[in-house]
Amino acid sequence: MLSGHPWKLNPVINGQPPDYPFTEIPELPEGYTWEDILYVIGGYNWKARFVNLEGYIITNPPGETGDSEYLNQYNFANPIVGSDAGWVTYNSGVENKPYDCGGCHTTGYNPRSNQDDLPGLIGTWAEPGIQCEACHGPGSLHAQNPMGVALKIDRDPEMCGKCHRRGDVTEVDASGGFIQHHEQYEELFQSKHLTLNCVTCHNPGSVDPESTNTVNMSTMTHNIHAGALGGTVRDGGRYYIVGFRSTVYDYSNIRWTQDLRNCQTCHEESDSNTPQASNWRTVVNAEACGSCHHSNVDFVTGENHAAGASTDDQCSACHGPNSTFANGALRAEVVHKVPTVEAGRRFQFNVLSVTNTAPGELPVVRFSVTDPTAGNTPYDIHTAAPFTRCAGGASRLFVDIGWSTSDYTNVGSGFNPGQPVQVNVLNACGGSSVNNGDGSFTATSPVAVPAGQTGSLVAALEGHPALDADGNGTIDRIAVRNAVRYAPITGSLVPRREVVEIARCNDCHNQLSIHGNNRTDSIETCVICHAPGATDVNRRVAGSACDTALGLDDSTIDMKVMIHGIHAANYSACGFGNMPHDYSGVIYVGRLNNCEGCHKPDTYYPVDATRVIGTTTSANDPTIFTDDVVTSPNTAVCSTCHTSVTARAHMEGNGGDYNAGKDASGRMVSADLETCTLCHGPGRAQDVKTVHRIGEFAVYNVRDND
Repeated sequence: MLSGHPWKLNPVINGQPPDYPFTEIPELPEGYTWEDILYVIGGYNWKARFVNLEGYIITNPPGETGDSEYLNQYNFANPIVGSDAGWVTYNSGVENKPYDCGGCHTTGYNPRSNQDDLPGLIGTWAEPGIQCEACHGPGSLHAQNPMGVALKIDRDPEMCGKCHRRGDVTEVDASGGFIQHHEQYEELFQSKHLTLNCVTCHNPGSVDPESTNTVNMSTMTHNIHAGALGGTVRDGGRYYIVGFRSTVYDYSNIRWTQDLRNCQTCHEESDSNTPQASNWRTVVNAEACGSCHHSNVDFVTGENHAAGASTDDQCSACHGPNSTFANGALRAEVVHKVPTVEAGRRFQFNVLSVTNTAPGELPVVRFSVTDPTAGNTPYDIHTAAPFTRCAGGASRLFVDIGWSTSDYTNVGSGFNPGQPVQVNVLNACGGSSVNNGDGSFTATSPVAVPAGQTGSLVAALEGHPALDADGNGTIDRIAVRNAVRYAPITGSLVPRREVVEIARCNDCHNQLSIHGNNRTDSIETCVICHAPGATDVNRRVAGSACDTALGLDDSTIDMKVMIHGIHAANYSACGFGNMPHDYSGVIYVGRLNNCEGCHKPDTYYPVDATRVIGTTTSANDPTIFTDDVVTSPNTAVCSTCHTSVTARAHMEGNGGDYNAGKDASGRMVSADLETCTLCHGPGRAQDVKTVHRIGEFAVYNVRDND
């Protein structure tokens, strides 16, 4: 520990001196033994004062008063200013000087009352010394799950200035060439560093001396995000920094959560609070641009650079915002467009109606695909090239039908475990749909709604057209936002509950497109397949890559558990081609306890376990639910982050069940009932919003805090 904060106040226990990491108090004030000392004030590398058994600071010899020459403070040697170790006076001769420094020297300070009922100790405290929670706030959740729950980190110098100051911050008290102690904030307040920001240190001339890599803000940030691509060409293309205490920060395995060409994810020109946001397209130079364009381009020699050797003052001729070279085709804002995303703007999926949805009926879905850039002209999906390139699954379009929207079980769909009905609607690719002659098409489910099914169902249109988006001769799968529509089975229409929104996902992902660009920007579509009863059992094939990496015991793919688990680096599953997917190396870039990073406000509270279905963790026979092993819904989610033995015991002690079952309809069967809301519900003693400190993360909650 290189900080003296924890040693500002040190108890003397059983007559034994405090144990310091680097220093030792050689003796006590004359006349005293360690049996007479209650606390040592300081004692870490600078000075030490002493508190007697009544809580008063020792200022006189034992049993005496008024000795103004009494040496009661020990100063350690300070070679920086050339002072030797020795004893000096501190308020010597004063009678009964109270210890009233707890507001800055202790943790959990309360100015009322007296610690241990001693008259000399003013106020009470939870811990002596400035411990972690004094600056970082409550830490019990962090202690239970250090990777999952972050402590508060307040980098505002004013926070430190609450203690590191003396009187008026606009004046610096000094004498003999030295400021008085406690005045660090006053010094900072008078300096140009009062407003500290990244570029104060990370400026164009800054270099990490050990790695020789630049730490200039623009280049460093680009290198970090481009990590897996190799970073700046130094040390074999590996970008790393040697930081505090010689800690190596290696970014060579970092993979950004979206396409690197999405410059405007950070350079938000629409946000007036983002300074110089347009620099990505208006200020072009070798250092900033080379942090991504490095693998085969050498701007100095001109190798693999069409313009040959170039200097920074020449870059804008081709890549600047006003460049006319090649009709402006090489401007930064042009070349950073993502061709597949641009192509996707020409397609829109539409679910126009869902009929014939009563129990025993075959649902009928009418849909279309239109071009928003051409007045919503409809595509003929039976003949248009983007929908007839079937080789390798390039063109794909399916209608998915699931039930019930209260919580999808998809019981009776014939697609197990817990999967929806899926209908291929591309006739050229072996599917079946009817051209209605008005630009729309109709698909009919081959599976009837089960006779006993109630509630509402959903129909989703998902998949991707195929075309050569960038002109390189290779056919690309074009991600298109999925479309959904709900319809009643019995009674009134009940849409699926919405607790998260895609805009929050895309704060990190920009465009969330997975499963080979089939499922895009639609949480409503994701949850149809990633249902509470769904596992990866069908991918756990003996002898497969999945078997080798993860074994044959299946994992849940329930959306609520899977997503929490991925972001908490506590999840693995097997996917398409029986391939393993291990997310234990994921490092979430936000705060795991900031639920509103994904959730809509107030949608993260414990759910009603009698309505929300428990999570199947082992499907056994995937064609039935009655042999499933199930975890109750709140426990299933919370245990992805709260993984300790203590946390599990707490959940089980409050109705959580890791070994429940299901009935034939897919509903959980448990002898217990989760009572999480009693303590963690809105306004309760351990309200989720309070213990997760939701609302304190202004950067992440800007959408709701404007």
